[in-house]
Amino acid sequence: MSSFDNLKTQRRQIEKQTTKQFGKYLRLFDDGISLLIDATEILESTDKLTNHRTVEGASKTAAWRFLSTLPSSAIWCCETALGGDYGIAKNILRLTLEEAVKLAYYVTFPEQALRQVTQGRDKDDVDLAEMLRQLDLEHKKSLIRLHGELSAFYSHANLNLPAEMVFYEQGGRITIGGGPRFSPDLFEVIVQQLLILMTNALKYVVIRFPGLAENSVWAKRFEAYFPTVAEALPE
Repeated sequence: MSSFDNLKTQRRQIEKQTTKQFGKYLRLFDDGISLLIDATEILESTDKLTNHRTVEGASKTAAWRFLSTLPSSAIWCCETALGGDYGIAKNILRLTLEEAVKLAYYVTFPEQALRQVTQGRDKDDVDLAEMLRQLDLEHKKSLIRLHGELSAFYSHANLNLPAEMVFYEQGGRITIGGGPRFSPDLFEVIVQQLLILMTNALKYVVIRFPGLAENSVWAKRFEAYFPTVAEALPE
């Protein structure tokens, strides 16, 4: 068996352990992803974007843009964490954080969306930290702290040795343990943050696209989802 096959086997074993221990979180994650994907499909068939050069149209365009990519990044993050690659998962989590926060921001401040869409700016007028401060999000303090941690971790210009990499000194030698490993505490933090980001995104999607509530099946699932997530997450 090759080294690559050994690595895949190790990841599968970690995934099996993690799935067994965190089945409830993973079911909630799947339900949230399904709501986001189904919202996209409903909007594609029922809610055509208005003129993107209007305030409302630009806000819809921005919300749709981040809604369309958020499920993929969240799934990518969760699957990577399931296999025990928590450091890599945190880098992907940073992308998911940006998508969820920008979705909420351009729904809340549609005039900012108009500036972005019509002027074709390469970067946001307001940085993500300021977006977070201006928004009224669930678990806002936790998200602000998460943004700070992920920003430091993501910067490859810095030598960063977080808990995701075993770092110790033995016999005068430094050892950094990379690769997949089973760490329930690290996985739990990542999946909790994903749930927080998805629930916030869902709330703002409904604000920008109120027609989603007219789909009775989706709306019923939407209403039932939030109490179960709130019950599972720590205070």
